[in-house]
Amino acid sequence: MQEGLGADALQILRDKFKTLDSVGPVNAASVAEENGGDREQEQQAAFQNAAVLFEALDNR
Repeated sequence: MQEGLGADALQILRDKFKTLDSVGPVNAASVAEENGGDREQEQQAAFQNAAVLFEALDNR
């Protein structure tokens, strides 16, 4: 596992997107809803997009 500021920042992001109801997807859904988007759909999309990103980083 990598160490340093970048690794710390990545861990913070992982924590914020750990579950569908974590702060990251919830906040993304709020922003989407404020701009006319579908809250549930955007929350799910944010969670899934983060999962894809983290998986890609883990497999590099």
